[in-house]
Amino acid sequence: MRPAGRSVDSGVSPEREREVNARGIREREKAAREAAVEGRYVQEWGFFIKCYAEGRFNVSNPPDPPPRRPDFDHLTAPLPPNEKQRLEVCVLGQL
Repeated sequence: MRPAGRSVDSGVSPEREREVNARGIREREKAAREAAVEGRYVQEWGFFIKCYAEGRFNVSNPPDPPPRRPDFDHLTAPLPPNEKQRLEVCVLGQL
């Protein structure tokens, strides 16, 4: 286990890390727009997704989400950013 606040050297260049972070932010913004029942809830959904992505919620008993569209039935896992990486992390036991 690593001490809180310390990052692990991933071997990824700072440019690539910024690119991945920017893509994650764009994906969260897109999810917020897709989930919100009305435009006024987009910001609230953005904050909800950000907190979820950062692991701030107890996933066994998460808070209720903001009002959502009736056809929005699931929230894609925010990290890792794609299905292949999510499966790799699961196999490694890191998720």
